[in-house]
Amino acid sequence: MGLSFGPRLVAVVAMLTGVYHLSRRAAQRLLRELFGIEVSLGAVSTMESRASEALVSATAEAQREVECADVKHTDATSWLRAGIVMSLWTIASTMATVYRIVENGRRETIRSLYGALKGILVSDRATVFDFWLMAFRQVCWAHLIRKFVSFSERDGPAGAIGRELLDCTALVFEYWHGFKDGQLTRDELATWLRPVQLRLEAVLERAAAAEIPRLSGSCVDILAHREALWTFVTHVGVEPTNNHAERELRAFVLWLGAHSAAKASAASDSRSA
Repeated sequence: MGLSFGPRLVAVVAMLTGVYHLSRRAAQRLLRELFGIEVSLGAVSTMESRASEALVSATAEAQREVECADVKHTDATSWLRAGIVMSLWTIASTMATVYRIVENGRRETIRSLYGALKGILVSDRATVFDFWLMAFRQVCWAHLIRKFVSFSERDGPAGAIGRELLDCTALVFEYWHGFKDGQLTRDELATWLRPVQLRLEAVLERAAAAEIPRLSGSCVDILAHREALWTFVTHVGVEPTNNHAERELRAFVLWLGAHSAAKASAASDSRSA
């Protein structure tokens, strides 16, 4: 019966389930309670399919936009579906955001999502991004901060190294915010950050050589990405963090978490009964 519904209702259903992440049953109940419209769950699914078909050209246009963008951010989340680990990936420019669901997050699987590999990619340090030249990447400093904080909370040499790295990071963001606020030119930003860069990389090298468990290996990996640590200093439009992609993905992360919790609760109730 879904085919008997008009384009406005189809658009509303697509918004409810696709944008506001209501379950099909919740969307069905909302249509009944607010508008007095009775639809079956099958009709909701049919209307979702109709909306997807109508959005094919818009999706292709968004994909072209992010592929051609000079700067793009990417992130992913995963969840279990019928015992299979699925991955949801986002690629976001300032103009468009594209989401893709794949059966796994392996390099050979996600490589095709990025097209011609044009522009600068802002991401974390995951090895799946090794197909992108390091010179055209920006590693997310928010992830580095979390790593440095975890170092700083340990006792002994690890804690001392973590605190040194956090001191350097504080200067990185102090100067970056000064640049964003118009207090520093880009040339001044590069000049002020140069000694910070040298100090931070020296600390990482010392830490890598110290053979400290659960620290030295991470520092070796960060140093392997050193060319991608400072792209934001010299390239217009590049941010030092991947917050843009994380914000674009956040609603789905929350929805997947709530969905998993609801399924676990229903399973628990079933077992109790």
